[in-house]
Amino acid sequence: MSGTDYFPGVPRTFPTGYAPPHEQKHEELAGYLTGLGIALLGAHPAHAASNPAADAPSAIEDASSTEWPGTGRTPSEQRFSPLKQLTPANVGRLKLQWHADLHTFRGVESNPLFLNGVLYNVSAWSIATAYDATTGKVLWTFDPKIPVEWSRIACCGPVSRGLAAADGKIFVGALDGRLIALDAKSGATVWSTQTLDPGQPLSITGAPRVADGQVIIGNAGGDFGARGFVSAYDVKTGRQTWKFYVVPGDPAKPDGVASDSVMPMAAKTWNGEWWKVGGGGNVWDGMAHDPATHTLYIATGNGSPHPSAFRSPGGGDNLFLCSIVALDARTGQYQWHYQESAWRGMGLRLHHDAGAGRPDNRWQPAQGADARTEGRLLLRAGSHERQAAVGKELRSQHLGVACGPGNRTSGGLSGCAPVREAEAADAGLWWRP
Repeated sequence: MSGTDYFPGVPRTFPTGYAPPHEQKHEELAGYLTGLGIALLGAHPAHAASNPAADAPSAIEDASSTEWPGTGRTPSEQRFSPLKQLTPANVGRLKLQWHADLHTFRGVESNPLFLNGVLYNVSAWSIATAYDATTGKVLWTFDPKIPVEWSRIACCGPVSRGLAAADGKIFVGALDGRLIALDAKSGATVWSTQTLDPGQPLSITGAPRVADGQVIIGNAGGDFGARGFVSAYDVKTGRQTWKFYVVPGDPAKPDGVASDSVMPMAAKTWNGEWWKVGGGGNVWDGMAHDPATHTLYIATGNGSPHPSAFRSPGGGDNLFLCSIVALDARTGQYQWHYQESAWRGMGLRLHHDAGAGRPDNRWQPAQGADARTEGRLLLRAGSHERQAAVGKELRSQHLGVACGPGNRTSGGLSGCAPVREAEAADAGLWWRP
């Protein structure tokens, strides 16, 4: 799908001497796929000749597998390898075995997949490459040819945070919203589907996940006035199987998707006409899956616009911003949620008005196991200490309540005063609970 489908009237012009990423000559840009020497300690020449990805579909669900079929390795995203060949005793003998140029100066934020002797990596502009893990030989490269104008609605550059693998396919979430299934052996496109809502400032920078025979993808856009959602697609065909919006739309207009059953409850936590300004809550990457219970956990993002006074005048919890939401991975139906940062949607800023403007006197979260107990956070400014209660007050018109000096042993609080939004605007310090 071309960029003009989403950006009518925007010409595709480039500075003199510049070419789009898929037209650039490889020798003009240099990047490195690093860390592969470590990965190769566990590789064996026999692996390189085997059938990549298609041979090991069980690796997706098998925590003991030595493969790495998803961005977090296991469905629970633990990112822990059971390999034992690399030890404290031999790590000093590691040497670089090969390297690969990535041909970009833009952000590279993903870890490669490893399946049957093949490494699959994705770089900037959603360009995916397969390498023989033993030799570094490029087996294939897939360039989705993202129109460069898409970078203007990607808050943090044309990055990609990973790939997924299942059913002999490698799945790419392209910046322009396409979810693309590639043949793991050849890199040829098996199917491709557009996942974004037309007219919304959305993009994909996160990694797809595979759960219960589906590929699941979120999107970014909470910094630009978009309404976030996750959607699922059949692994074999690319047909959409369900969709879940993170925040409610116009209460008078149901969406006809899985989230409809819970949106009336969520709408009660918003005020005004929030659906006209977006809402946010985008699931721009974080997800995990429990195959035993068929539960998908999604991590939702900040509100849009950021200031709650614009998106929800009068406050409210603004569900499901900044939450962990549990869904049935098979249907997308809501199960439960836990909101980590109530209502504000961009974390919490706690400060003491006497310290505003003087960084050395600002109240900052203390470090250590005793810094936070029973909903209270110990703050330090220079040699002084105070406690901040977090929880109930955050669900009113306050960002928090600063109290102190307090007794951190007994938990006693004194001299409490609310930290309001107007004061926090000058604080210059974010803290996420």
